[in-house]
Amino acid sequence: LIDLDQFKLINDTFGHLAGDAVLVRLSERVHHCLRDGDMLARLDGDEFGVIMRNCSIETAARIAGRLRDAISRFEFRWEERPIQVSASIGVIEVNQATQDAARLMQQVDLLCYEAKEQGRNQVRVQADSGESSMRRQQEMDWVQRIKEAIAEERLRFHGQLIAPANGDQWRCELLVRLEDRDGRLFTASSFMEAAERYHVARMIDQWVVSKALEILPGMIKSFPRIVSWHVNLSGQSVNCSSVLPELLAAIDRASLPPGALCFEITESAAMHSIDEAREFFSALRTAGCEVALDDFGKGLSTFDYLKQLPVDLVKIDGGFVRELAHSELDHAMVRSIHEIARIAGMRTVAESVESIELILRLKQIGVDLLQGHAIHSPTNLEQLQMPADKDIPAQLESY
Repeated sequence: LIDLDQFKLINDTFGHLAGDAVLVRLSERVHHCLRDGDMLARLDGDEFGVIMRNCSIETAARIAGRLRDAISRFEFRWEERPIQVSASIGVIEVNQATQDAARLMQQVDLLCYEAKEQGRNQVRVQADSGESSMRRQQEMDWVQRIKEAIAEERLRFHGQLIAPANGDQWRCELLVRLEDRDGRLFTASSFMEAAERYHVARMIDQWVVSKALEILPGMIKSFPRIVSWHVNLSGQSVNCSSVLPELLAAIDRASLPPGALCFEITESAAMHSIDEAREFFSALRTAGCEVALDDFGKGLSTFDYLKQLPVDLVKIDGGFVRELAHSELDHAMVRSIHEIARIAGMRTVAESVESIELILRLKQIGVDLLQGHAIHSPTNLEQLQMPADKDIPAQLESY
């Protein structure tokens, strides 16, 4: 399978006529690289399929390498402007054991995704055995389960309260759960890595936004002490140019109170393209939403991003919080993140708060908000209840 890299940019930059002309010339070049009897077909807008009969996987891999090189050397000019093309290629063996054509296409498609992850202009060949092959198969299964769950309306929200270290302005994060056909619930940690790797995370994001905007008017009325509801967006949405206009239109139609909706986006997603992330975050804030930078502290240039990104909250990665009481280094990291965020005008949220001792340490540092099982465990929204006391953390001063 030949999947052209970033072909949409050619259409967007030069126009669809230029894109079509490139495809015609490119198919001619690819055909010249094949053996007599090999079959070439265009499968989709920017995908070509090649069937090589009586060909070992080793020979197919060598031919795929030649195809990649030929495509990358491809020279095309449109109205005196040069156009460069590259391709990510997946190679898979078809033999007597192959029975499911749809599964075969899914497997080779995933190989192309892996090639793109490695930097594009790569060839990926399926391994017949081993740990990587098993992992790929497991992730493929998750991709299918995600698609089925969305189609069959089996995604759910669970709510986890976020407590103020002081005061009564609570928050709640809406966490995605996937309900299997047998009723088992899976957290996002079970399937989001596969969703991100194989480009179905945007499908989950679309459900998250649609469902959140549908239920929030009622949730806001039922829980007046919750000032903001948090939802998560993947990096795929942040880095897709078509998502932001659709998202802003949906937010506008919902007419939520300012600050009632907070989008959490991981630091790693923002790092992928800082300029796109800055534009995305700014637009959300202009629309009356808040933005939280999630899992903060994992990146190598962490503090520099606080200067560049317009965010309201910084969620300190749980890896620093869990051992805070026993690690001077983690304590110093959390304190530094909080101080720098405070100077930048941002509030801090500590994730993975699992004990009373951690709550007290975090309150001493000055962290603004606390989230974890010591505060509240995620529960389905029908069972969500506010604590009886207005300020649970205040009770802990006696410890």
